[in-house]
Amino acid sequence: MANVPIFKRGEQAQAIRHASRSAAPFLSHLGTPYLSIPAESNGQTTIPIRSRQTELWMIAQFMAVHECPPSDWAMRTARKALEAEALHQGPRRAVGRRLLAPSGNTVVLDLGPGASVEITARGWDVTSTFHAFERDLVNPASLPVPSTDGNASLAPLRSLLHIEDEPSWDNIVTWLTNTLRPAGPYPILVLDGPTGSGKSVAANILKSVIDPGPANVPTSFIRIFDSGARLPRDLAETSEKQPTILIRSAAHLPPHIARRAIVVTLKEITQQRAIRELRQEFLAIHSQILAALCDATVRALAQIHEMAKETYARLADTYAWSKAATFQPPDSEGPARASPRK
Repeated sequence: MANVPIFKRGEQAQAIRHASRSAAPFLSHLGTPYLSIPAESNGQTTIPIRSRQTELWMIAQFMAVHECPPSDWAMRTARKALEAEALHQGPRRAVGRRLLAPSGNTVVLDLGPGASVEITARGWDVTSTFHAFERDLVNPASLPVPSTDGNASLAPLRSLLHIEDEPSWDNIVTWLTNTLRPAGPYPILVLDGPTGSGKSVAANILKSVIDPGPANVPTSFIRIFDSGARLPRDLAETSEKQPTILIRSAAHLPPHIARRAIVVTLKEITQQRAIRELRQEFLAIHSQILAALCDATVRALAQIHEMAKETYARLADTYAWSKAATFQPPDSEGPARASPRK
């Protein structure tokens, strides 16, 4: 092992910044300092400067060069320098978790490092254009490229989830299409039903349609609270910014949550299947489900102004968007879909 280098005061902080020179500091649209760093696979990923992920990444960069960890003082100084760069020299960029809306007419869905889907009222396309998405460095949880084979459909998802009645399926589609709305407030999906109805499995599959990976981690876009979880006091407020799934009895919802809720009551599943088998089936149909959701978002962006003129008893934004997303004009061939760019 090489000899441990000796740094004068201040030099180690400079060495940390030099070792981390591939990082580009910038400010989010809300004024939070971020780093854009190279992803392990391809493209760039985004992490907050004031985060454990940034600290560990900078230590790893330093140790790759000097074969020893930096001091705490040097780390604090280097991170302050990065914050100063972001504040005074870096550009401003919109930062999203899985979803970005650069304008009210465009939605960008993060597929993972190096790829995203840009959706407008004219169609959708897979692109490698950089967008600042916050991701977990260890498990970025990538999405598949949406299918362009003409088999886009949400129907396989209905079969997988054992949704038999039309009202329940309509509520699932309403919530799911709203996950790609450019902005909240988002509805809260409540999954009710007896033991053995597959509520937890359904919640994780629905989350995974656009937001795979663990639930309720800092980089999650969609949150899940099961029946044993204590609901946070600010749930109504935070669910306006993040789609949320609750697994619990609809009869015991607090009034302020019930007003924002879309309830689906699942029936007991008599023929139980292994979770691994269900997961494999979902992965096989994921790309066509995602393509159908992208198509629905194209329709919503094109029709939302007309649907918003109608009157709704509650959740007006939610139901207007869902109605626009499922609207199909006569003699329409559907949304334009471009082939993924290489």
